[in-house]
Amino acid sequence: NPSTPPSNVILTVTAGSQTPAGTYALLVTGSGGGFMHSTSAELSVVLHEGFVLAIEPTSRSIAQGQSAVYMARVTGLYDFAESVQLTLSGLPTGVSVTMTPNPIAPSGAVTITLATVLTTSIGTHILTLVGAGGGRSHTLPMTLTITSHPDFVLAIEPMMGTIRQSRTATTRA
Repeated sequence: NPSTPPSNVILTVTAGSQTPAGTYALLVTGSGGGFMHSTSAELSVVLHEGFVLAIEPTSRSIAQGQSAVYMARVTGLYDFAESVQLTLSGLPTGVSVTMTPNPIAPSGAVTITLATVLTTSIGTHILTLVGAGGGRSHTLPMTLTITSHPDFVLAIEPMMGTIRQSRTATTRA
């Protein structure tokens, strides 16, 4: 672009989504009035994020012996179309995990079910969800709080009834 000294010229460089990651040498040359000057610069191209990983909810609280369900979403960016494999770490002893489907192609959702047993450690457990694919990896923290299971559950059926005076009624508890 022609300019009159003294001035600044803005050089815009665009890296396409398929440009290989790496370091590139740039040579910028300016000429005018019979003169020519050059300067060099270095440009680093890094991989775009590839995909966004999200979890909902980020925290669950359940009693021992119950299950918690989370929903993970993988959203591809630009032209990212690689499968993403999810893994979960930090699970307390006695917790099993099911992820359906896994791996997943962007953009999609994965149902994560955590099933506990009656001996699962009580407390708050910080878990780490990792999504990896296409040379990229993203992590998210999530929380699972385990409370003690009830000793027993008491219920009565039917919950409402009618009885005449001087009569007896029977119900199930």
